[in-house]
Amino acid sequence: MAIGYTLITPSSQIIINQDRKDETFVFFALRSELQEKMALRSSVILLAICLLYQLRTSNGFSWDDCSATHEPVTFREISIGQDPVQLPGTLQYKVSMHLSTSLSSMTAEVTLYRKFLFWWKLPCFDPSICQIDVCELSTSACPFNSGIISSSGEMELPRPPISRTWLRGYYSATVILKSYGSKVGCVNIYFNIDA
Repeated sequence: MAIGYTLITPSSQIIINQDRKDETFVFFALRSELQEKMALRSSVILLAICLLYQLRTSNGFSWDDCSATHEPVTFREISIGQDPVQLPGTLQYKVSMHLSTSLSSMTAEVTLYRKFLFWWKLPCFDPSICQIDVCELSTSACPFNSGIISSSGEMELPRPPISRTWLRGYYSATVILKSYGSKVGCVNIYFNIDA
């Protein structure tokens, strides 16, 4: 005949059973409510720290020139008409750059990233935004002569087919300028998107 009883302590549940063939043995079942509450609190605190870090590192519009020293294009000024950028919407822009040599054509390859704790590379949802003919955007005619080149204008931005909640956030765009397949300049642009 088996005799069993349960002893409950604040930190764990201990089940003690006595079998007719065996001596008394103790089976510990780790079902501590205190441990479960501590794990839940730790998860909430970790999530709060991650969200605060995300908010702290999300800034407004900015840019930095990532051109190599031997490349002919260096950026002097980049500005946009609104921050955050509205999607869909019309983006007004102004770009000023210095060319150390003349270039007969230029294309821009744009790679987008979104920040959510870390930078995540995004797929190109519209090829017309990821591959841009700079000659078509520029108020200066191609070819580009050496010296300072300034351009301003407007660009229509579509809204990608995703939820507004997922669309809002802090983004970066790495723009690689190329002339006949060779890299001639680079710029990183940081901005917020609202939808």
